[in-house]
Amino acid sequence: SSQAATHHRALNLLVRREHAPVELARKLALKGHEKADIAEALEKLTEQNYLSPERYALQKVRSLLGRGFGEQRVRHELEQQRIPRELVSSSIASVLDEQALDWASHAHAVRTRKFGEEIPNDRAVRDKQMRFMMQRGFSAEQARGAFTTV
Repeated sequence: SSQAATHHRALNLLVRREHAPVELARKLALKGHEKADIAEALEKLTEQNYLSPERYALQKVRSLLGRGFGEQRVRHELEQQRIPRELVSSSIASVLDEQALDWASHAHAVRTRKFGEEIPNDRAVRDKQMRFMMQRGFSAEQARGAFTTV
């Protein structure tokens, strides 16, 4: 049946990596599956715990932190996948706690990994590094904090 085919395709996608429900629905729709079949498959997969917004959010936060992104970028990426704000906040807090991180030390680590330990005296160099940090999703305060020795 088309319902079984939709469920099977969704499961195959989830075997590869965690997906946000909205992302999985979009991929299934692109493959031509019916809206009703998609909704039913997502519901069933959630009941079976194959599809978990909580697991997805935790995995995405870990991935983005590991790639050197800041809080604003992490929040934005998860909200783009329609993950509820409370879940975004709790996932971030949980991952920061499990990795014994705070935003200040993370920002410092990202800046030193990219530019080295030395704190620039030259304003132009410092501004360039600040822009880099803010593009990575750190707030101005977090980016400024990356220039102090931790």
